Amino acid sequence: MSGDDVADRGADDVADRGLDGAVDRGADDVAGDDEGLDELTSRRERLADVLEAARARGDLGSRPVDWVIDHAQAFVRALDAVEGRVVDLGSGAGVPGLVIAVERPDLDVVLVDRRRHRADRLELARRRIPVENVQVRCVEAERFVAEVPHSFDAVVARSFGPPEETLAIAAGLVRPGGRVVLSEPPPEVEQWSGVSIGQDLGLTVLDRGRVIVFEAADSDR
Repeated sequence: MSGDDVADRGADDVADRGLDGAVDRGADDVAGDDEGLDELTSRRERLADVLEAARARGDLGSRPVDWVIDHAQAFVRALDAVEGRVVDLGSGAGVPGLVIAVERPDLDVVLVDRRRHRADRLELARRRIPVENVQVRCVEAERFVAEVPHSFDAVVARSFGPPEETLAIAAGLVRPGGRVVLSEPPPEVEQWSGVSIGQDLGLTVLDRGRVIVFEAADSDR
């Protein structure tokens, strides 16, 4: 065998090993993606179980859990461009906060409820799902604003309270340029006069659908 043949075969062996390595790495990447999907599916299933138990206790209303989760996905979509910290006011059974935490593990989510038994159940739910990006606070919303004013990139709330009260507290927690995302009430319930109220608090309506989305005025403007 000539020296050129040996060199060619050596080059082929190196190329084959490189291809094998790339295939192995690709397989590892696929396995990692599968594991991530399996983990997300598992957390979604546990979240549904947690919310079903809350519904059975009467903590979540009468609507089916699938509907509740689907509605909470509107909050998730409204936070597409948000990074950092999110607070869920009056989290109750954990909607939409727990749904956001499961779907957006990159966000730090704080669940706020003034009732100790609700906060204790939220902590148990956090551990059961589990979601590591969640903190539970048992505190009055007004006191929480005084503790950490304008320190969240987004504020969310579902059935927290009257529009004026909800927006005032949200405006006190959201940072300049951040988002406030709130549920729109059903047609038979008092509608938000969100444009005028929001403007008084430095909030501008960006979108209205299943949720109403406000943007806080940027301090640089």
